Amino acid sequence: LLMHGSGTGKSAEAYGDIANAMASAGIVTLVPAKRNDNYTVLHRDYPRFAREYGRSLDVLRGRIGVDPAKTGIYAESEGTWIATILTSKRQDIAFAVLTSAPVFNGREQMAMAVSAYTHEAGAPKPVVKDMSLDYAPFDLAYADFDADRYLKSLTMPVLVNYGTYDTAMPIEQGAQRIIATANKSGNENVTVRYFAGNHQMRAGEGLFT
Repeated sequence: LLMHGSGTGKSAEAYGDIANAMASAGIVTLVPAKRNDNYTVLHRDYPRFAREYGRSLDVLRGRIGVDPAKTGIYAESEGTWIATILTSKRQDIAFAVLTSAPVFNGREQMAMAVSAYTHEAGAPKPVVKDMSLDYAPFDLAYADFDADRYLKSLTMPVLVNYGTYDTAMPIEQGAQRIIATANKSGNENVTVRYFAGNHQMRAGEGLFT
């Protein structure tokens, strides 16, 4: 089951190439359309998305040729937060692939991303060092998403993917945190892979698109 990252783009356009590649490798892949109602810059209901993806997982498992005992999730970026909520609710997920995972809560993650962007843009070091964000006036409640609470539910085999050209994600600290948290839950089956790709895990001609 492929779980989307942030944004309101069409699923087939955003993930068609990944789904086709998986299908070519013999992996039945479901890419559900993402509901964008009540999904805005100011409000995002991650538990609701987790419930909807849970229903999609049941649909996938009901298809002929799919082994329910071997079905897992492939989540990207913001979708990895939703994925960990789903894994905390369901004990029947065979594996989890977390790609470009932010790991930390939204407030920390967004501050890190802005700092990285300003550094890449050539901002003076004092500006980058003092970069901080206060979302309270905007009521961005999802910025305080408790990532640590749900990371503990990664008790199944986990694959962590990061692109080395991804300046928005904590590609070293994120992997270390997932490994450490999984280990505390008794899970030592965590694999980490780095690719010469961007945040969307695209390479070659699609690297800077």
